[in-house]
Amino acid sequence: MRRFSKLWLLSVSAISLLTSPAFATAELKLSDGNGHTADIVATSCGGNCLTATFNGVLGDWNINVTTGTADPGQSPIIDLNSINHHNASNTPSTLTMEWSADGFTPASPGFELNIGGTIGAHGTLTAALYGGTSDTRFDLSNEIGSTLVFNSPPVNFSGSEDAYYTGGTSPYAITEVATLTFGKSAGQASFDYSVDAIPEPASVVLLGSIGLIAATIARRRVQKRRSEASSI
Repeated sequence: MRRFSKLWLLSVSAISLLTSPAFATAELKLSDGNGHTADIVATSCGGNCLTATFNGVLGDWNINVTTGTADPGQSPIIDLNSINHHNASNTPSTLTMEWSADGFTPASPGFELNIGGTIGAHGTLTAALYGGTSDTRFDLSNEIGSTLVFNSPPVNFSGSEDAYYTGGTSPYAITEVATLTFGKSAGQASFDYSVDAIPEPASVVLLGSIGLIAATIARRRVQKRRSEASSI
């Protein structure tokens, strides 16, 4: 029993090394494309968790509550969510929200992208994920997966995609980018864009090996008990 427990603990530790990147720094940027910007450097939210929030006005975007979180030990590993409202204006503007964290390694090249939210009339929202060819935050040289696009109607939207990093750099930075526009019209939207790591095949094989070993040990114990019972 002790040998099995030790084996299990070693296997779980190995899986965590395979699937858990470690972030060094993170940063949140917003821009309305008309000269109004915000830049927030992330702070710790406990352990490896990093977070940054902007709550304020950017030009005709009078309501913006935007938060980014990144934590390799939790699900999702990186997340961008926001609530925004745009006032009617003579000048159209596109709000760009970027949340970037560095320190990723190819140990977790696969990602599950999920987004959901609401968007008002005349609105268009896009969401994309980038894994740069460097460990520099906001390196958008290599897109992971495709850009997801949502228009109104419908008011409620959701989308998901599995994608893989092919930049070939270790470590590298990951950046979530979301854009929102209502042209010159008034409108509001909210969304949550989350990214989870997909365990690489090596960790799946390791999990299968653990199950096989456990089954073998259990079978041998049953056989031993039957043998002992028959000898009495």
